[in-house]
Amino acid sequence: MEIALIIISCLLVTYLIFTFVAANTLVKRTTNPKYSTREQRQERNRKHGFLEGTESYKREETIFIMKDGYEIHGDISINNPNKFIIFAHGHGSTREGAYKYTKIFYDLGYSLVLYDERGHGDNKRVPCTMGFNESKDLAEIVKEIKNRFGKDIELGVFGYSMGGATTCLASQYFQDDVKFMIIDCAYSSLRTQCHNITFSHFVPFFPTLIFANILFKIKYGFSFKDCNAKEVLKKNQIPTCFFHGRKDKTVLPINAKILYNANSSKNKRLYIFENADHSKSVEADRESYKEKVKEFIESVGE
Repeated sequence: MEIALIIISCLLVTYLIFTFVAANTLVKRTTNPKYSTREQRQERNRKHGFLEGTESYKREETIFIMKDGYEIHGDISINNPNKFIIFAHGHGSTREGAYKYTKIFYDLGYSLVLYDERGHGDNKRVPCTMGFNESKDLAEIVKEIKNRFGKDIELGVFGYSMGGATTCLASQYFQDDVKFMIIDCAYSSLRTQCHNITFSHFVPFFPTLIFANILFKIKYGFSFKDCNAKEVLKKNQIPTCFFHGRKDKTVLPINAKILYNANSSKNKRLYIFENADHSKSVEADRESYKEKVKEFIESVGE
C-alpha cells in the first residue's frame, strides 16, 4: 500500500511539474513571440502580389506617443481626408502584415493608418500582452487620429488575429469615436486561445491553464479576465463585421461565432470562408471578401 502511494505521489508530482513547464513555455512564447521584421513582411507582400495597385500610395511615417511615453511607429496614407481606417495586425507580425487588406479600403475612399503593435516591428521590444496593453494603445491612436484630422471624420478599425482581439477589447474605449469595426480571425478570449494551443500540442489543459494564468499575472500584470473579447462585445454598439476561415487551425473558426453571438450591436455580420486558413480569407477569394466589406460599410452608412 505504501509503495502504491509513493508511486502515485511521484506520478502526481511529475504531472504537475510537466504541466507547469508547459504553462511557462506557453506564457513565454505568447509574450515573447518570434517576431517578423518589416522587411520580411514586405518581401512576403511582394512575393504574393499584395502590393499590386498600391504603388501610388504615399506613406508618411509617424510616431504615436502613448500616455506611458512608449513610442509606436506607423504610417498614414492620405486618400480622403474625411474617411480613415486603422489597421491592427497579428501576433509577431508588423504593420506590413495588414497591407494585403489596404487596397480594398483605399478603393472605397479611405485613408489608411497602419502601425506596429506594442513590442512589434520598429517599436522597442517589450512583452506582448495579447490585447491587454495593445487595446489601450489602439484607443489612444483612435483619439490621436481624431485630434489630427477632425472630430467629425468617419473612422473605422480593422483588426486581424491578435489585432482583431485587440480591436474588440479596445471597443470599450471608443464607442463614440468609431463608426464600424471589421474583425478577421480573432480569438474570443486569451483563455480560449491558450486552450486551443495546449490541445493542439497534446498538453492537458488542466492545470496548465491555471498555471499559465498565474504566470501571466505575476510576470506581466494581466490575466485571462483582462483579455476576454467576448465579454467586452456584450456591451458593444458599434456595427461589426466578422470574417474567419473554415480551415483555420491557429484560431479555430468557432471563435468568430462566439464573438458574433456575444456582440450586442444591432448591425453585425459573420462570414466564414470555406477554403481559407488563418488570416487567409482575403487570399482565398479576394473579390468576395471585397464585396462583403463594401456591402457592410454601405449598410453602416444607411
